[in-house]
Amino acid sequence: MEEFDPLNPAERELAAALKSLSPAAAAIDPVAAAFAAGQTAARRREHWWQGAAALSLALCGMAWLSPAVRSNHPATPGDHLIPIVASVPDQPLPAMSQDSVICLRQAVLERGLDGLPHTHVPSSEPVNLHDMY
Repeated sequence: MEEFDPLNPAERELAAALKSLSPAAAAIDPVAAAFAAGQTAARRREHWWQGAAALSLALCGMAWLSPAVRSNHPATPGDHLIPIVASVPDQPLPAMSQDSVICLRQAVLERGLDGLPHTHVPSSEPVNLHDMY
């Protein structure tokens, strides 16, 4: 049985020439490729932070300009002050407990761990497995 070959002699010659070709050796430096990949990743991260900084600057600028745009008169320093009334108690404050956080902190700062009060830890007997069952 005869084999069907759709190629003419010129195409067969071209196919044989193409089969004899081999690819050239790759001249890719793995260190340089990794460095280039790192630069690309850093550039993306840098663009992210630059965009966030630009957005925050724009928001700060809008917040700074918005009171001046809304009011018809210039702002004076006393416009936004809120009066605060301070009162002095008639009787002295009660003394702080020695167990308060402020007193304990001061004692530790002055004397270290020896400044902490002694605590009573109840003694206990060791638990045996036979006691449980």
